[in-house]
Amino acid sequence: MTQLPEIVQYLDQLLETTRFADNSVNGLQVDASWAHPKSRPTPAPVSRVALAVDAGESTIRQAIDRGAQMLVVHHGLFWGKESALVGALGRKISLLMRGELSLYTSHLPLDGHMEFGNNVGLAKYFGAQSLVPFFEFGGAHIGCRGEFVTPLRLEAIAQRAKELVRGTKSETCGLPRLFSSGKDLVKSVGFLSGSGSSGLPLAAAAGLDLIISGEFKHEVYHATQELGINALFCGHYQTETFGVRSLGEEIERQFGLETLFIDDDSGI
Repeated sequence: MTQLPEIVQYLDQLLETTRFADNSVNGLQVDASWAHPKSRPTPAPVSRVALAVDAGESTIRQAIDRGAQMLVVHHGLFWGKESALVGALGRKISLLMRGELSLYTSHLPLDGHMEFGNNVGLAKYFGAQSLVPFFEFGGAHIGCRGEFVTPLRLEAIAQRAKELVRGTKSETCGLPRLFSSGKDLVKSVGFLSGSGSSGLPLAAAAGLDLIISGEFKHEVYHATQELGINALFCGHYQTETFGVRSLGEEIERQFGLETLFIDDDSGI
């Protein structure tokens, strides 16, 4: 039997959780293994781990319904300050405890990890190679950059992005979104998952031909033109599925546990 602390310790070390200056409270956010101490003399073991992008109420319910004892997410419940356990937050905490479902969160550590991270996964999906850390934030890199062995036409890269969201809610909501203000032939590219509009100036200053990210802001329209760089946005949600999926595979390899991915696309 695998106990929760074993998995938590392994993930904390693997992801170097304490190295990142993050607004998210990374690591174990809710320990539900002792939720019903009267019914057993020891904490509940973990036999099934669910993974998802967000700790939404619908996601938590699905994890419980599918028999998971642990939920690993990218976007957790606590963000840098104490919160009163009322309203939606209170309901989710209650749901986790009643369902004996512990919650583990990895935000920026999972973005920046060079083996299991969102951005490395995104880069591999698009076929970029020679990957190195990029986009420093708070003393740690949260993205990466790489190159295509042979320069690719921007249109071909955009087509690959369409394949990423095909048949999903993200496609229905109008993703991907391309802002073409740079070279038509792309060699160098930066990857910054989630809400990565802020990475545009750094990518342009580094001479990159393209930045691939998730969610864009209004100012991207002018910024791409003024900086002379291409930007391709594939959705906050879709660009951050890579890390948790990869972690699920690693948990299976390391602990021999059953894992499952809960797909709850926000369309954003």
